[in-house]
Amino acid sequence: MFCPRCGASNPDAATYCMNCAAPLSIPAQPVYPPVYPTPTYPVTVSNTGTLIWGSILIFLGLFVLFHLPFAIVGVVLAAGINNRMPPDVQQQKLKSARIWCIVSTVILVLTVLLFALIFGLVLAEEF
Repeated sequence: MFCPRCGASNPDAATYCMNCAAPLSIPAQPVYPPVYPTPTYPVTVSNTGTLIWGSILIFLGLFVLFHLPFAIVGVVLAAGINNRMPPDVQQQKLKSARIWCIVSTVILVLTVLLFALIFGLVLAEEF
């Protein structure tokens, strides 16, 4: 093998020229495996958990703010009725307690229906 720089003769197994120390052959480049691009998929962000917890909090808020006060007043009025009252006062308080309890029940039913509607819309949005 001859040196490409100085033309001196070198043994076949030599990697550098014995005369000028130039490399006798270009070192082979390392072979890397092919790099394939990773497939990208559209990223979907689901906020169903947030919507579900939000609808539960709305239900609880409506329940506490609207149903419970009416129910408590109805129960307190009904508990205040005793046998020592005159019958006309008993009837008046009983009627008032019934109205408060009916209003409380209607508010509870409306709250549950509103919650079912919101929850149904949240689940329908997910699918």
